Amino acid sequence: MSLAELLQKRLQSIKKSPETETFPSNSQQQQQLNKYFTIGYFIGTELNAEEYRWKKFKENFREHFMIKQVTGKMICEENILNNEIDILYMPGGYPNNFYEQIGGDTAREKIQTFLLNPNKVYLGICAGCYLATCQHKEENEKMEFCINTFNLIENIKIKDRGINHIWKRGLGQCKLKFTESGKKIFKSVEENCEMFYRNGPVLEIIEKEGDIDGSDCCEVLATYENEFVTNETQKGIMIGSPAAIYSRYKGNGGKILLFSPHPEASVDIVVKYLIDGLLFCCSNE
Repeated sequence: MSLAELLQKRLQSIKKSPETETFPSNSQQQQQLNKYFTIGYFIGTELNAEEYRWKKFKENFREHFMIKQVTGKMICEENILNNEIDILYMPGGYPNNFYEQIGGDTAREKIQTFLLNPNKVYLGICAGCYLATCQHKEENEKMEFCINTFNLIENIKIKDRGINHIWKRGLGQCKLKFTESGKKIFKSVEENCEMFYRNGPVLEIIEKEGDIDGSDCCEVLATYENEFVTNETQKGIMIGSPAAIYSRYKGNGGKILLFSPHPEASVDIVVKYLIDGLLFCCSNE
């Protein structure tokens, strides 16, 4: 489906509801077109218009996108991803809980099918970033976290998994350095910034990186300049590891934008970087 066809379909499907934002008709044309891209915010098993993080996200993004809460039932039984959603957003939380709440293996298949469309986008932050990886529990492995995942990107892994993986690292302001590719996507970004961090995954690219050209690769957009540790075995692993990654599903499918830290919970300028990234993913660049 072309971008023009996708926008036309979106115009026909927009409905007002407590979980969906609509916008003034007198906005400038390009801003209005952006708003016809709908973010599906995974909220859990039940819609909740009063959830704090949802309200904050809606406040920050409503000028640029339509925003709609989605539940596991809506994804698995109502086919909402193909009919109404352009960007699936998996926020921070606990990956194992999210995997069950969204519908387990059935939801995984729905998300993979969703991303076969090159116009669709997966945004994963913290737990949502974990879930985009290809993890499974190996024999005799003591792994308490992220056993089941959506298997969206094959060539990234949890960097410290083989070193007594302890996911609790703490929270605070992490320092990031953006790559040249990151500067292309986050158009308003400077070379360095700080983002809020809370136990985000420490990732590693396990195949050669490439350019942002739709090839079967992961592109590192930013790396960590400092680290958080609660255990001696964690030291020295986080610094220099990817903090933000861009990829395409199966090489030329939907776009995948991942953050280990929390840009959405950071200061306004960092939120703007995330908006830039999503607009890049919705474009044909």
